[in-house]
Amino acid sequence: MKSVRRRSAPLVAVGACVLLLSACATDQGASSLPPDSSRSDYGAADVAEAAEGSSSATVEQQLVTTGSSTIVVDDPAGAVDSAREIADELGGQVSDTSTANYGGDPSADVTIRVPAERYDDLPARLGELGSVESSSTEVADVGQEVVDLRARQAALQGSIDRLSQLMAEATTTQDLLAAEEMMTQRQGELDSLTGQLSYLEDRVALSTQQVSFVTGGSSDNLWDDLVSTLVDSSRSLLIVFVGLLPWLIVAGLLAWAATAMVRGARRVRRRRQ
Repeated sequence: MKSVRRRSAPLVAVGACVLLLSACATDQGASSLPPDSSRSDYGAADVAEAAEGSSSATVEQQLVTTGSSTIVVDDPAGAVDSAREIADELGGQVSDTSTANYGGDPSADVTIRVPAERYDDLPARLGELGSVESSSTEVADVGQEVVDLRARQAALQGSIDRLSQLMAEATTTQDLLAAEEMMTQRQGELDSLTGQLSYLEDRVALSTQQVSFVTGGSSDNLWDDLVSTLVDSSRSLLIVFVGLLPWLIVAGLLAWAATAMVRGARRVRRRRQ
């Protein structure tokens, strides 16, 4: 019995090793994706690491310049045409225009965009069209924001490239579907970042000026303004009177009835006396 037990012991050990090796092979072949690839945050660590690294990188100035001005002119519509010509000469364009005419005072608003390196010439050229009533300019540095967006964009693109490789090497339908889901999510994030980056780069490349063209007439149209004010006041009073008229009629009738009652009471007293 002892010899039989000694011979069977090596066989049992060999069988156990074979089972262990087959189990390990099964675990390794169960999924062609990395252990963490089934999670929705796969690749998010790369994006976070890229954002942290961008904060320590050398940041180049990226200036966004916006300005606004109000210019008194004789003909706002004509000033808009002149502003469009100025924008063309500076290599820019007029992106938006609007006109109005309130109380006989015409006005026009325009949005002018010119290359950043030519912006300093724009206010002076516009000032030649009339009398500058007000003017302001704001400059914001978005360099750090641009660097962060570019770093996150590169990290997301790297994550998408790795997911594409995993999809090509996927051995099961489950792995393929998981990779496609993560690919869709990463692609959406990349498209959003690309849009934000394009918007900032456009604002850096082209400076913006908001211009309001108005007419100055104050002393010349003083009488017309006075008449217009009186007419508006008369209209307001007429509206108030029409609104109160029914209540005035009711109050008059009540007063007449009360007076008639008092007079009747007095007559009765006199007769009794």
